[in-house]
Amino acid sequence: SKHMNTINILRLDLMQAVPFKLKDANGRDLNQFFIGNFSDKLMTFVSLNNSDHMHGLSKLRRVMYVYEDNKLIRITTLSNKEQVEISRKVLIENIYNLQINFGEQLDEAEIDWPSIKYSSTTKYPNYIFLSYEMDNSVYKHVFSTFR
Repeated sequence: SKHMNTINILRLDLMQAVPFKLKDANGRDLNQFFIGNFSDKLMTFVSLNNSDHMHGLSKLRRVMYVYEDNKLIRITTLSNKEQVEISRKVLIENIYNLQINFGEQLDEAEIDWPSIKYSSTTKYPNYIFLSYEMDNSVYKHVFSTFR
């Protein structure tokens, strides 16, 4: 059930992604809405989080997925301040050889997003390809940001 919950959380986050320009730690505009495979993060984007009930604060959250020590971790922060961590949750453990790619077409994918291959007007990848091994099985998923 943890495995299926992880996939559902990923899908829900991507469905709720909003076109909000990301800022760096110094508050400078990065001119990006979605970043993939940058630094130690698999994906970074802003999502509308309806389950977060912090009164007086926006419901927009920066969502970051991180892969470390064979664990997939979901981190949320304030949308404009990555250093203000709101939550950190290990979604699933004991996954190996995790790979994530991004693309505009089903038959082509890039390791990084944004890619120089796509125009600056392309805010999100159409497809996100995730593969990993767990419990002696190989899993492959295709996600979309629905944008």
